[in-house]
Amino acid sequence: MNFLAHHYFYGKDNPHFSLGAIMPDLVKNFCNQRLVLNLETMPEHFDFYAGCQAHFKADAVFHNSNYFWDMNEYLKTIYIEPKWPRTYFFNHIFTEIILDRALMDENKGLCKNFYDLLKAVDLQKLKSFLISQKIENHAAFETKFQKFIKNQFIFDYLYNEKLIFALSMVYKKVGIDYSWTKADEIQILNAIPLAIEAAKKNMVILKKDLNVYEF
Repeated sequence: MNFLAHHYFYGKDNPHFSLGAIMPDLVKNFCNQRLVLNLETMPEHFDFYAGCQAHFKADAVFHNSNYFWDMNEYLKTIYIEPKWPRTYFFNHIFTEIILDRALMDENKGLCKNFYDLLKAVDLQKLKSFLISQKIENHAAFETKFQKFIKNQFIFDYLYNEKLIFALSMVYKKVGIDYSWTKADEIQILNAIPLAIEAAKKNMVILKKDLNVYEF
């Protein structure tokens, strides 16, 4: 799942848990390191730790859910011979970003609440947690986390053209060299409203799949 979905389905009105629920992805993006939780954690780190656990369990459920596979199969039917590479990867990230967009459409204050909680994180406790988890470049994490909060880029998902840009940036980040064409953009623009409609329609299925586990 993407950032906002983690917050919506398993977040709490707790800044440290909410950050923990997205931290494994942030560590990968900010530090190019995989977060492996250290079981020996201090009481002041519990909410970060619990949020990270929720993240790992949620992703495992989501990527094997009926919702995820149904959306991926549906996306294959709404393109006309896509020219971009790694269509499976594209459908994967498109499914996740479209879910965030659908959640924003249905829950108007969701994204603001998400960023407000992150702004309330105790940075000293965050630093202590990162060190305890052996995050090698924790200073870079702290700097990029502040930028992440300031930019609030998830709001861009509300605008279809910016959503396409976000997809292209994921390709660039993972090293897929491709120049997106105008024809690609038109196809994706046409697909976005259909994908959002499908995401909203199948939300009940997703909630059922995710509620199999309690965190």
